[in-house]
Amino acid sequence: MRSLVIAAVTAALAIAAALCIYTGLNIIRVGYDSAKFSESAKELNNPYRGWYCLYGYRLTSGASGAVPDLTSKLELETDRDPQSNRLVLIEINLAAFRDSRIDRQGLAQIDTILSAWERTGKSIILRFLYDWDGLAVQSEPDSIDIIMQHMRDTADIVNRHAGSIYTMQGLFTGNCGEMTGSRYMSSDDIQALARCLASSTLSSIKLAVRTPAQWRTIPQDCSYRFGLFNDGMTGSVYDLGTYSDRTVTSDYTSRWARADELAFQNNLCRYAPNGGEAVIDNIYNDYPGVITDLSTMGISYLNSMHDAAVLNKWKSVTYNTGDISEAGIDKNTVYNGMSVYDYISMHLGYRYLVTGSRLEAVSFPGTLRKMRTLTVSICNMGFAGCYNDFDLNITLYDNNNTAAAVLTPDDFDMKSLTGGSFSDVTFTFDSSQLAEGTYTAVLTCTDRMTGERIDFSNENDRDDGGVTVGYIKRSPTW
Repeated sequence: MRSLVIAAVTAALAIAAALCIYTGLNIIRVGYDSAKFSESAKELNNPYRGWYCLYGYRLTSGASGAVPDLTSKLELETDRDPQSNRLVLIEINLAAFRDSRIDRQGLAQIDTILSAWERTGKSIILRFLYDWDGLAVQSEPDSIDIIMQHMRDTADIVNRHAGSIYTMQGLFTGNCGEMTGSRYMSSDDIQALARCLASSTLSSIKLAVRTPAQWRTIPQDCSYRFGLFNDGMTGSVYDLGTYSDRTVTSDYTSRWARADELAFQNNLCRYAPNGGEAVIDNIYNDYPGVITDLSTMGISYLNSMHDAAVLNKWKSVTYNTGDISEAGIDKNTVYNGMSVYDYISMHLGYRYLVTGSRLEAVSFPGTLRKMRTLTVSICNMGFAGCYNDFDLNITLYDNNNTAAAVLTPDDFDMKSLTGGSFSDVTFTFDSSQLAEGTYTAVLTCTDRMTGERIDFSNENDRDDGGVTVGYIKRSPTW
C-alpha cells in the first residue's frame, strides 16, 4: 500500500514538472522596492502653460498701396520674447478689410506672422479682431456676414498652423477683441459666430469666449470646443463685467454672481483651458485669496506684462503654506519663503508629482500563470489639467541601463488628471518575460504630438525627464 502511495505521489510530481516544462507555468519570484518620493520647488518648462507676452499686427490691404514687409518686425519680436515663455499671444487686426474679403496680400501676411512664431517653438494663443481703441462699433464690419466670411477666409491658414496654435480667443468681435462693446453680442449672433468658427477650423484647435455667460450661449453641438479667456481677471468683485450681482437663475445665459461663476468655471475648466490677464491692484488679487481663485478657475496661462501693479505685488509678498492650508490648495512646505509670483508661476496649468508606487501579483481566471501590476500614484499639483494628449510609459532598465521592456497603462488618459486631483495608474505585465536580475522602473510622460518629454516636479527626476518609481528583482524560477 505504501509503495502505491509513493508511486502516486511520484507520478503527480512528474506530471506537475512536465506541466511547468511544457506549458511554461514556472513559479516566478519577484520582489519590489518602491523609490522615495518628494516634491521639489523647481520651475518646470513644460508646454501649454505658464506666462505669455502679447504682440499685435495690423494687416494692410494690397489695394491701399504697398504691403509692408513684416520681416524685420517679426525678427525683432521673436528674438526678444523671453525664452522661458512657452506661450505667446498674437493679435491680428483685420480692420483694413471691414468692407471686403481678406485679399491675397492680407492672407500672406497672416501666414508670415504665424510661420515666424511657429519657428520659435512656442504655442500660439491667437486672436483676430478689428479694434484696439475701444471703438469696436466703428471698426467692425457693418454686417455679421462679413465677419463670418473672414472666419472662413483665415481658416485655411489657421488650420495649416494648427499644430502650433494652443487656442483661439474670441469671435473676432468687440473692443480689443474681448466680445464687449460690439453690435454682435446678441445670443443669436454669438451662436452664429461660434458655429461658423468651429466649423471652419480643425477640431484640434481649442476656442474660447470671454465670459461664462457667453459660453452658455454657444450651441451644444460645438460647445465642447470652447473654453474661456478673462482679461479682467481679479479686477473687481465682478472681474470687470465678467460676473454680475445676481445668483443662479433660470436664465442660463445671464451673468451670475462671482461665487456661482467661479463654481461654473471650476467644472468647465476641467475640460477646457482658461487664462488671461490679472488686472487692477485690489483685494481680489490679494494673497492668499487669489491662490484659491486661480485654482478654482483652472488657470493655465497669464500675461507676463500686464497688469504690472498686480504682478509686482505678487513679487513682493511671501508665500506661506499656513496661509492657505485650510483651503486645501497645497500643504507642501517646499514653497515656503518664495514669492507669491513664483508660486503662481509654478502652478499655472498642470504640475505632475509622483507620490507612490507598489507591485502586486494578479491571478487571471482559468490559468495558473500570475501577472504583475505596477501601480503608480500621480497627483496634479497645478491649478489646471492639460488639454493635449500626453502618453505615460514605464521603461524597465536592466543592470546595464539597457531598456528591457516598455510598459503602457492599462487604461488611463492624462487629461483626466485635472488640477488638484490624483489617480492611481496601473501597468500590468508578464514577469516571466523578464530575465533574472534587477530592473529600475522609470516613468515618463510624453507629448504625443511633439514627442517632448513632460517634466515631473519630483526631486528624484532623471536627465531624460523620467522619474524612478521603483526596483523590480526577478529571482530564479522554481
